[in-house]
Amino acid sequence: MKMIKYTLSCLVCSFSLFAHSAESYICTETAGTGFTYDKNEGKWVQARFKPSQFLFKPLEKKDIKNDRAYGLYDVKRNLLFSCEYWFQDIGIAKCADTGNNNLFNFNRDANRFTRTSTGSDYILKYDLSAQDVPYTGIGSCIRTD
Repeated sequence: MKMIKYTLSCLVCSFSLFAHSAESYICTETAGTGFTYDKNEGKWVQARFKPSQFLFKPLEKKDIKNDRAYGLYDVKRNLLFSCEYWFQDIGIAKCADTGNNNLFNFNRDANRFTRTSTGSDYILKYDLSAQDVPYTGIGSCIRTD
């Protein structure tokens, strides 16, 4: 009985060590382009956007709602998207919001990612001050652990 308790204790410790050693990355966009509304011209025009930075890491306990293990967070550590569970197995993460309007795809081996917004605010509302404008960005990630 003592041996079983010892073995279980070792297993629990191993799992908690594994959880803390999971991969984390800082991802920085190097370029981005899309469309924005130009009030002076009264039309949508192609535009460049300020690059963004993200943290790709295991989901925090408060953010776990399904079988997904990783998430994409902004620099203030707000969850943007949860990611498909198979990142640990094959090294490719596909992250999206619930409507798949905003996507983040990351390849661990290449350390590169793409980020895309389909511009659903533009499509659905034709809101001239839309926040979710059509956009695509590319960048690279650096492992932090």
